[in-house]
Amino acid sequence: SPFDTPRRMEELIAWLDDQGREKRLHPLLVVAIFIVVFLEIHPFQDGNGRLSRILTTLLLLRAGYAYVPYSSLESIIEQSKESYYISLRRTQG
Repeated sequence: SPFDTPRRMEELIAWLDDQGREKRLHPLLVVAIFIVVFLEIHPFQDGNGRLSRILTTLLLLRAGYAYVPYSSLESIIEQSKESYYISLRRTQG
């Protein structure tokens, strides 16, 4: 619910900080889990998908994946939009 959004976002950010310190999970798993939970929380009325792709790029860069600036997640998503949304719905089930 919208009432839970601030608390859930704080918990998600705290989890991300913990993962950065503990390094128990592979960075790609951390990015993937963060994005799926972010999209499940859906903190904004509009733009959550676009923001999630920007956050994905940021988190990949922070994890040392330097190739990211040379690719566009937006163009990849646009090319496979239908399968992207089907996959996203499956993860939310």
